[in-house]
Amino acid sequence: MQDEDVQLEIGGTLQQRISSCLLSLDKFLKQDAPIVSSIVVAEKKAGGSGCGNIVDTVAQIMGIKDLKTVSQQVSLAELGMDSMMAVEIKQTLEREFEIFLTAQDIRTLTFARLVELTAQREAAASTSAARPVQADAAAGLRVFIRNFGDEKLASEPLIYMSTMVSDGGDNEVPIDESEPVMFMVPGLEGCAAVMEPLCRRLKIKICALQLGTEYRNEDIESMVNRLHQTMKSRLVPGAPFILLGYSFGTLPVLKLASALENDGHKGSVFCIDGAPDFLYNLLTMTLDTKDDVLLQNSLICHIIDTVSPNNEVTSTLMAKLNEIESYEERIKFAVSTLPVNQKYSENFASAMAVASFERLKMVLDFKPLEKKLSAPIYLLRPKDPPPFVTCEENYGLDKYTEGQVTVHNLEGNHITIIENKDCANIINRILLQKDKNKDTGKTALNVVTSMVENQRTVQI
Repeated sequence: MQDEDVQLEIGGTLQQRISSCLLSLDKFLKQDAPIVSSIVVAEKKAGGSGCGNIVDTVAQIMGIKDLKTVSQQVSLAELGMDSMMAVEIKQTLEREFEIFLTAQDIRTLTFARLVELTAQREAAASTSAARPVQADAAAGLRVFIRNFGDEKLASEPLIYMSTMVSDGGDNEVPIDESEPVMFMVPGLEGCAAVMEPLCRRLKIKICALQLGTEYRNEDIESMVNRLHQTMKSRLVPGAPFILLGYSFGTLPVLKLASALENDGHKGSVFCIDGAPDFLYNLLTMTLDTKDDVLLQNSLICHIIDTVSPNNEVTSTLMAKLNEIESYEERIKFAVSTLPVNQKYSENFASAMAVASFERLKMVLDFKPLEKKLSAPIYLLRPKDPPPFVTCEENYGLDKYTEGQVTVHNLEGNHITIIENKDCANIINRILLQKDKNKDTGKTALNVVTSMVENQRTVQI
């Protein structure tokens, strides 16, 4: 038997005492759900596993006593990592070191990569006090921009995505009124590739509206008008709409919904970790939005890191950019430092720098809708928001609709939420329920129950 004064932690959970079990049982008996569970989550502590760094922690989980006996370039899977070890490593990295990796990342992880992660954490810790604004800027921009997709497809106004019910090859087929379709707007990068992990799990045809890079001096109204025209060419008059926006994409989605309602359409809006108030707070808390030059230079450095990872130029680039006056000249100088044979051309990197800055300004200048929507809004967000962002639980979306705002709290963060299968499962359930209500003529409240997320409803 375990001593009463010792807490045994297994997989991030603690043993549940009898008194706690009885209290939980009392709550369970009042629930309608057929399956319920109760756990005691261990308090998150950096290095709580007893090891001082990431490498030692993973080695301990793997049962490796001497790291000199294994190759640092061999994946953990090849070193004997089984599924239970993979789960424990993923949970430990998230809980103790706040490192979020996908299951595929864990399978291909090597000790060399873990050494890099350790060095990055130490470097960030040592420089954060000396350069707080730049460190915050880098963190904020990593949230907004992370994947530019395929340069050859960036100018396509729309792309049909591969889903569980479509292979994504219907680029020239108009939407039939009887066929449900979801129009999706990606984040600040504006490319559909970011949404692929989510789309693959959805049971609906999806048309991703890309933001493009060739439009200069564009404000949010011009962008929405352009997307509206593209969408109208694919949506039959009178057909219901289903809109989904991720991150920055929630801003044009809200205005698109308003334009479609003015056209006589009815529909639903899904927002994945995005809303005007939330994005404004996230941007202003991580970036110096009052200094355009600093914001532009931080943006240039981040884009260079995105198009050319692990380069050797961005460490000294910021100082050189401060010596150049115009934004265009700074972009031109920065892209000229890119190594050759990169995945993205210099012209594309330059266009992304211009477009990204204009979209950041759209977040800062976003104005409320002239008329509230009638459509319900479904917000899917991480249960733990960034610690430096203060926002209402529903991200203030009740200011944009007369309908209902339903909030679903999920595991993960702003980046990993679209890779969370529960995100797709919830969307699929809502769409299925709406389809059933349409067939039966009901207009009842959509209620989604899930044991992996907590639902909140804000009644207007």
